[in-house]
Amino acid sequence: MGDRDDAYSDVDLILVIDDEAYDAVMRERLALVGSWASLVAGSPGSMSASHV
Repeated sequence: MGDRDDAYSDVDLILVIDDEAYDAVMRERLALVGSWASLVAGSPGSMSASHV
């Protein structure tokens, strides 16, 4: 990705979704990311509808 990446680099993914899809996306979030790339670890971080 860049010259400054190292073995400990990560990618922050931010999704914008409809309110109606929120529960489904939260249930399937690790599977969704895992379908795009190898997933080493996942965390919900500060994911919340109140941040919209």
